[in-house]
Amino acid sequence: MTGREELALIAELGIAFAGFLAIFLIFARREGRFSPADSLRVRSIIVSSLSAVFLALLPLAIHLYGMEDAPLWRTSSIVALTVGVLMSVHVGRKQYALPPEDRAEVGFLHSNVAWGLVLVSGLLLASNILGVFREPSAAPYIASLICALGIATSNFVTIAFHRLL
Repeated sequence: MTGREELALIAELGIAFAGFLAIFLIFARREGRFSPADSLRVRSIIVSSLSAVFLALLPLAIHLYGMEDAPLWRTSSIVALTVGVLMSVHVGRKQYALPPEDRAEVGFLHSNVAWGLVLVSGLLLASNILGVFREPSAAPYIASLICALGIATSNFVTIAFHRLL
């Protein structure tokens, strides 16, 4: 199976991110409650990093049942796109429910970068499902998981700078 090492690395990075976030939250909470915008960012970090872990392990688990090559990556992409849409709707509803002043605190640039990564990830998965570039493969799937980690990273950097500066 191609991509085994990359998937394991992404799962490790996602777990490390979630663990590092937990430690960060303990220290950051000492200063008081998070603002609604920071709470949204924390939720986004948790959702994107744990989704990356689950979705990185998914093809490895499916492979254990004997599925290989194009069917493996198509099936994994279908599940990943479904999970991604559900998680995006969840986070999007939370962002939309913020009062306008808190939505403005999230930041136009930050919001566009995060949602842009969501869009790129979804397009990569859809192209893998439909075989747009060629038959489904590991590369678009892994690239979409990197986008998920990018979402976690951008949110973490933003919240860290807001709390530390």
